[in-house]
Amino acid sequence: MTKQIDEQISAFMDGELHESEHTAIIQQICRNDESLSCWQNYHLISDTLRNNLPPAIDNQFAQSIMKALENEPTVFAPAAIKHKSTVKQKIAGAAIAASVAAVAVIGVQTMN
Repeated sequence: MTKQIDEQISAFMDGELHESEHTAIIQQICRNDESLSCWQNYHLISDTLRNNLPPAIDNQFAQSIMKALENEPTVFAPAAIKHKSTVKQKIAGAAIAASVAAVAVIGVQTMN
């Protein structure tokens, strides 16, 4: 991670980053593991300085949840049964025909 990105993350957390750069830094944090780690570390430092820590901290909590989810079996749901809706198709066809007829009538009236 570059020093510039590190400084942008810090400025963003402090509310000093220009609004036009917010989206870019959030995307950087979301797609880059080093940036995410920096973000997490800065928050940990901030919470520590404010004495706002829980009694016990598991630094690998998110990673342990992700690993547990990866180990979960994949459940395949059966495919939904597709019903042909002939009534709906007929209604839709009639609505389209009525719309075309209305446009034709209005078009003829405006030409006269």
